[in-house]
Amino acid sequence: MATDFAGRSLQMTLDPADEANPYAGQVRSVLAAFSSRGGSFSTPAQIAEVIYTAATDGTPQLRSTAGTDAEQLLKAKAEMPAEAY
Repeated sequence: MATDFAGRSLQMTLDPADEANPYAGQVRSVLAAFSSRGGSFSTPAQIAEVIYTAATDGTPQLRSTAGTDAEQLLKAKAEMPAEAY
């Protein structure tokens, strides 16, 4: 969803360039994933509409896909082995 989660609201507790830190590589991977998605995030209004529909449509459906960004992630997940995902 389009938020500032990985922007100014992200407070780094380690330097991703610090090769001595065993988590630096994972942090770099997560930051790269955030930045690689560009502007393809769903808006809060789009997510709210999906949630409202799911809560009021009277069906027992447990999961809903909310936005094109979620559709893209699910497609990518389906196209790769579980280990890679």
